[in-house]
Amino acid sequence: MSETTTVRAICGELSTSDERRRHARVDALTSLFQRCQNDPDHSIPAMGETLVRLCHAEAAGVALAPSRRRDASDTSILDDDTAATISERLGAEPGIVRWYSGRDGQYYAATSLARCQDGFVWARRARRFDRGQLMPLRWVGRFASMILAFRRRQDQVDLLLDESRHRSANDLQLVTSLLNAQARQYRAGSAAHQALSTASDCIHSLAVTRRVGDAALADMLRSFADGLSAQVAHRGIAIDIVSTIPPDLALSKQRRSLLMIAVNECVTNAIKHGFADGDQGAVHVRLRDDTTRLIVEIEDDGMPMNHAAGPRAKSGLDLIGRILAGARGRLSLPPEGSKLFRIELPIR
Repeated sequence: MSETTTVRAICGELSTSDERRRHARVDALTSLFQRCQNDPDHSIPAMGETLVRLCHAEAAGVALAPSRRRDASDTSILDDDTAATISERLGAEPGIVRWYSGRDGQYYAATSLARCQDGFVWARRARRFDRGQLMPLRWVGRFASMILAFRRRQDQVDLLLDESRHRSANDLQLVTSLLNAQARQYRAGSAAHQALSTASDCIHSLAVTRRVGDAALADMLRSFADGLSAQVAHRGIAIDIVSTIPPDLALSKQRRSLLMIAVNECVTNAIKHGFADGDQGAVHVRLRDDTTRLIVEIEDDGMPMNHAAGPRAKSGLDLIGRILAGARGRLSLPPEGSKLFRIELPIR
């Protein structure tokens, strides 16, 4: 279903005697739909901007209940007294648009969201609203209700994923402890001790990729690299990470987890296929951002990639590429004569 078709399904008949005005409304709501898809974290401010245009208002927005706000971008510019007055006048009747004259001499119009306790959509102007200027409130209210319903489902999924990651990391840590205990039964430097220690370090690095906490992304990647380095140091392979991203870069847990898994796959792939037994070298990981995207480049000085073969279907690189694409990201394989893998992931 196209964006315009979705807009028509949500808004019903965009009837108006002015054909140009009707098309302008469709274009404005279609643009809003696309913005909400591409940047869901800033969908609430985008709705306010669209309402200002469609209602010919001086100010407009979505006033969410405090419990439904995620960050500062969800905060309404309405003062508490005005918000309380509008909420009281609206009552518990979603879809009904009401307007009144405020104490400040301005005219307010608003409609409750599908779940009235979530908040309402509002607009303000110095003159009375006509019917054509009130209808967009109902349409944008439906958009806002859809976004909040999606957020509720996403919060439930996030909770389950966090629990799954936590349990997985704990299980891997337990296996690491068991391997370390077994390694202590053998003489340090012996083949058995070295094999068990290497396996322990490998599993520890996997556990790190699953512990997505509040640490800075660069610190998480360095911790991962330290664990991975421990298992290949005896082969003379070094792993280094250089990051120029700001320490306070805001990145959701889902995106940090996805990025860690993608980097892990590319680095382990470079070690596995780039260095034969006895070969020494290094794997370089460079992390930067361009305000809208995170860019990670992984390059090694081992054997060149077999471009003729490419990644097999359902191989690690193929799966990572498809997962990144689902998050509007991209995995670029090295061009001919290069060893540079490039991961791009939108920050939001």
